[in-house]
Amino acid sequence: DYVQDFIDTEILAASQVRNLVPFHLFLPLAAAHVGQKLNFSSIAQDLGVDYKTIQNYFDILISYQVGFFLNAYDKQIKKVQIQSPRFYFFDPGFHRALANTLDQPVVENSVEYNLLFKTFCIHEVYKLNLIHNKYKLSYFESKDGVGVDLIIEKPDGSLDLVSHQASQ
Repeated sequence: DYVQDFIDTEILAASQVRNLVPFHLFLPLAAAHVGQKLNFSSIAQDLGVDYKTIQNYFDILISYQVGFFLNAYDKQIKKVQIQSPRFYFFDPGFHRALANTLDQPVVENSVEYNLLFKTFCIHEVYKLNLIHNKYKLSYFESKDGVGVDLIIEKPDGSLDLVSHQASQ
């Protein structure tokens, strides 16, 4: 209820969302795409709206600090590098509320558990970086699906690479 009230009173009342139905349909889709490379056109096609509308919806979520983009690593490693941003909500509970999975238990080492854990860790680094503003954060993924979940680029140019490998 809190998440829905927040969306209705804070985001929708203050923002300029003209058509509320697609926005409400967009939120569970955004939750389903957390941590994945975003394809605005594909999401727009699912909702029957323009891709710019989807970009605007994500911008609204970011402007209300409900989520953030993690951009692809911008140094060209190979030409087969994915460049789409990934989106993360500010809190795994908020994510689960939008995905309508709050009433379902999270099973340790499940796909959802691993996604929530990875999202939580990335968000904690993001939050600390908001305070200290020292690092450039990104991710890397090749077109073959090989990648690094989080790249932390330090002021001296050195990199820390963070990858979450789910246990089997």
